[in-house]
Amino acid sequence: MQAEDEPPVVLSGDRTFIYIDRLPLQGDETLMDVLQMYPEQLIAGFENALDHYQLRMENTVIYSNIRQYLTSTPAKDFVRIQICENPGVAKGTPGLDGVIELDMRRNKEGVHGLVNLEGATSTDVAPQVKINYGRTDSANYGTNLYALTNVSVHHPGVTTDLHQYADIYLHQQLGDRDKLLVYMRQSYQQEGDRSAEKKYLARARYFHTFNDIGTELLFVAGYQYTDGVKRTGTQMYLVELNTPLPFAKGLDLMAGWEIDIASDRYAVMNNDLYLQLDYTLGPISLSIGDRVSFYNYGEIASLVSSSHKDTRNYIMASLAARPAKGHQLQAGYYRNFINPGINLFQPDSLGDERKADVARLAYSFSNRHVLVNVGTRYIHMVDSNTHALQVNASASWMIDWLTLTGGGSMHYDISTHTPYGSVRLAPTFRLPEQWRIAAQLIWYSDKAPERIITGAPVYGLIGIEKSIDRIFDLSLQWHDPFNRRMSAVLFSGKIRF
Repeated sequence: MQAEDEPPVVLSGDRTFIYIDRLPLQGDETLMDVLQMYPEQLIAGFENALDHYQLRMENTVIYSNIRQYLTSTPAKDFVRIQICENPGVAKGTPGLDGVIELDMRRNKEGVHGLVNLEGATSTDVAPQVKINYGRTDSANYGTNLYALTNVSVHHPGVTTDLHQYADIYLHQQLGDRDKLLVYMRQSYQQEGDRSAEKKYLARARYFHTFNDIGTELLFVAGYQYTDGVKRTGTQMYLVELNTPLPFAKGLDLMAGWEIDIASDRYAVMNNDLYLQLDYTLGPISLSIGDRVSFYNYGEIASLVSSSHKDTRNYIMASLAARPAKGHQLQAGYYRNFINPGINLFQPDSLGDERKADVARLAYSFSNRHVLVNVGTRYIHMVDSNTHALQVNASASWMIDWLTLTGGGSMHYDISTHTPYGSVRLAPTFRLPEQWRIAAQLIWYSDKAPERIITGAPVYGLIGIEKSIDRIFDLSLQWHDPFNRRMSAVLFSGKIRF
């Protein structure tokens, strides 16, 4: 079956896949445009670009001006987007928030990139540079380098916030069965009068494929150093095996061991063992997984030394089916923890640890021009015996000159009988001579957190963009016109090369 005949959205395990090449994109769409098609990506105002999600590439967190990154990066720079709603087993992420993993497109020969500069009437200035270099020879040896640097200056009042980030991804194909990925990051953050914080991270990932069926072993080693109010150093190691099981067609195994070692006031050594099985039989796919986390904390800067040990068990089970072309159904159960292990060594710093049982039901219909997604989550906080229900829905319709996306989100606290929600409409019009008009309108109910924080029941944005030979882009946006304190006009210029 051709790629254009396959569904752009695929439900599987703990995540949803969005395949970029299966969407009828015109080439001017950004990552923000694509993410708005997904129901849980309801943008809460201008700066909160991803509500309750962490953005990653190559399984490494992107530290940048996320809103600017999403609105300036072309969607077609990526092969697919993985939206992990419950990533506890595979990603090792605690809490109820999710992870968005970007899979970058490789082997673009030569140098490609863009330079983006933003300025706003709220005295924000944010230059950004992205560069991608690709080279592949006839023996399948290749190099792909992706570099991103960003500076953001913001004046919220009498003080100035300064954020600066630099990331380098180097992907080296060493042959048909070996590849090396090196990642380096440097960041500097100054929040008003607070002490500046500097971070440095280096990580190497080595993949080896053993056989023709695709058995792959992954080795990861990394180190992060933070220089701020206190200095900390963290070592990270991981070994992971991914393989189809030859004795059972359609059955895949992922197994790994992950360890973090850190020391400042506390000596920390956390070990995770995880296992996941994925089985596909025709239109049915089943995923089950388990991650056992061993926490080990020891207080070393105290007159009375102490140590604490405990374990946490993350669980995932998911069943997905494709009853008809373009239609998908999914049911899943996920065990997760909020602030796991925090009571062992810092009981008053980040709040209490809580255990959560999550049940999820989802439906998706997608083809080349229409996307419909509906997802529900039932959350039981075990320790407090409270219950909540979340419902998210979205629909998108795409043709050459129009993309129309709408969605809604509802949260209902069953214990207190407290509902709140939001509704979004985001049309994009393409006009002759490479003009584009985009808008957003989001309505928040009375008890929605965004409405309580801002005091405004409606958020809006309207923008007009002009592309010159698809190389130079100019953009003018007016965001949050319904909130006098937050309202601002943003100017943006982008050069692609």
